[in-house]
Amino acid sequence: MTIFSFRAECQGDVDAFIEAATSAEIEMLIHAYPDTAFPDVDVEITTEATKEVLMQLISVNDEGHVMRQTLRAVPLKENSLSRDLRVK
Repeated sequence: MTIFSFRAECQGDVDAFIEAATSAEIEMLIHAYPDTAFPDVDVEITTEATKEVLMQLISVNDEGHVMRQTLRAVPLKENSLSRDLRVK
């Protein structure tokens, strides 16, 4: 099992990701932490899925660019959540 984390622009983006994972029958444990000042949501996932599979699930959502740019194979507390603008 690997722990991944990312930031989403809003809960709707997280919901779309969860729906895509459910449809693909990808098992994961998800913890979402909404920001109190902004609509952003920080997410931590434990799964056997690879980063490539998670990127495909995120790509189902046209607005998933922030999630793709902040997805890292680290616990949330170790993720700077800074965007890698090279990732589209």
